[in-house]
Amino acid sequence: MDVTDGHGPDPATREKICETILSTIFDKYMYSSRPEERCAACVWLLALVLHTRRHPRLLTMLPEIQEAFGSLLGDQNELTQEMASRGVSVVYELGTEEQRKELLASLMGTLSGEGQKKRKVKLADDSQVFQEGTIKVDDKELAKKKKEEEKEGGGSVGSGGSLNTYKELCSIVNDIGQPDLIYKFMDLANYQAMLNSSKGAAYGFASIAKRAGDALAPHLAKLLPKLYRMQHDPNPRMQEAVKGIWQAVVDDPKAAVDANFSAIMEELLTECGGRQWRGGPSAAL
Repeated sequence: MDVTDGHGPDPATREKICETILSTIFDKYMYSSRPEERCAACVWLLALVLHTRRHPRLLTMLPEIQEAFGSLLGDQNELTQEMASRGVSVVYELGTEEQRKELLASLMGTLSGEGQKKRKVKLADDSQVFQEGTIKVDDKELAKKKKEEEKEGGGSVGSGGSLNTYKELCSIVNDIGQPDLIYKFMDLANYQAMLNSSKGAAYGFASIAKRAGDALAPHLAKLLPKLYRMQHDPNPRMQEAVKGIWQAVVDDPKAAVDANFSAIMEELLTECGGRQWRGGPSAAL
């Protein structure tokens, strides 16, 4: 709707509508425990910054908007990741020079696994911690019990005997008498979120790399060895995203590899013996 034709709401009403929409997105849905609500909030926020990008209220909220999109780079939902990475690109365009530097540094940290902790999504009993089928219930008695609970309306196990939600994880570790295992499960979930964040950050970084120009120069020495390795990540989507960055920031691949050979070898050898399972294959290849 064109609100500048004289037939739209008066300025005070517009401001109130804007505040209501933004508060609903940020306070109710953006950090919800439900993935579909986070995805919807991400799409709504992206639409706002795309179509009302010069609205004064949005410009004053750019740091919060950047944080919101950054937190969703690690979401399990690939649509949410894609929308968040597009949002990061738009925020970069709208930001001041200082905000652009902060965004680049944040994406660099996320790519390298050293990003600052972001605001956490709310965790409820039905919050999906792992994607369907990630953790299977192999014990026949436990699986039988869970199916019985599911029939009674408990819904404590995913389809096919897999564990997906926080409630299911708590239930299974209590059933086997090892409640401390919940912390190991949550560590695994956090690690998966970190990998998702790296993939989302790669797409966001690729979209702003060429526009960043000289601002990227201070980061290249640290960035190139990781990019070289991550081009061989076991995840095809990660490969695609990182290759996009490589093509954007490296004009002469052979010269770049020659100039950074020692740093690249150090990165590969370190990751070959590292704890992260995806680091080993990508380094070996």
